[in-house]
Amino acid sequence: MKAIDLIGQVAAGFLKRSINIDEASEGVARYMLDRLTAQQVAAVCHAIRQDTPLCALSKFKCRDHLLEITDFLKRF
Repeated sequence: MKAIDLIGQVAAGFLKRSINIDEASEGVARYMLDRLTAQQVAAVCHAIRQDTPLCALSKFKCRDHLLEITDFLKRF
């Protein structure tokens, strides 16, 4: 496992534990991935996409410059 993939898995695990994956609950939580590199943000998004229940509850918004810096879309 690469270090960048580990960063993604740890962040996705944190998010999964932080939110209640229960269809009966409602609400919005915003997690900003501030101070992470573009590659780290891509790794976090990729790890979330690999977790079907977490992905179903997630919405991604990334700045355009992150898409330009990384091969972000190629990872999905």
